[in-house]
Amino acid sequence: MRNDDITSVRVASGYKVTVYSDDNFTGATLTKTADDASLVDDNWNDVVSSLEVSAVGRSSFSTLVQAEAYSAMSGVSTEATTDTDGGLNVGYIETADWMAYNGITFPATGSYKLEYRVASPSGGGKLSLDLNAGATVLGTVDIPATGGWQNWTTVSHTVSVTAGTYNLGIYAQAGGWNFNWFRITRL
Repeated sequence: MRNDDITSVRVASGYKVTVYSDDNFTGATLTKTADDASLVDDNWNDVVSSLEVSAVGRSSFSTLVQAEAYSAMSGVSTEATTDTDGGLNVGYIETADWMAYNGITFPATGSYKLEYRVASPSGGGKLSLDLNAGATVLGTVDIPATGGWQNWTTVSHTVSVTAGTYNLGIYAQAGGWNFNWFRITRL
């Protein structure tokens, strides 16, 4: 699929397609649960930069957590951000720094998409996601070069989690990046 080159979508029964105006599943969205032969009437002709296909019928769940809303941390500071919606981001992240977020609920056992809003002038950073102070490591994500401390992009991975409420940790396996928020979405 080429960028900004979709005019129609075909959606199989039991699924939905969410299209995004920007890359990495960001920007304005439009969701279709049935075929649409022309996105022109929705003002979406040749606008789509990324898309997501997901099953419908199961309860949906998505929550966004601001990076600076940590319950505990080691080695990081906050600063004003130029990212969308403003506010603060977590910065000065170096190797072995961490942030903990208490009371994060995963309502059902299954797969979840974890998205992280990050910035890094030169890349090479890496984060890991864990539960209960590192007792369970769910996965890692590389932080790409974005060209600056306030040039933001969204990176993601899919993890499997047993239903429950956890203390969720984000650990810097390699530093050199800023962090604005993370989003948890049930797949």
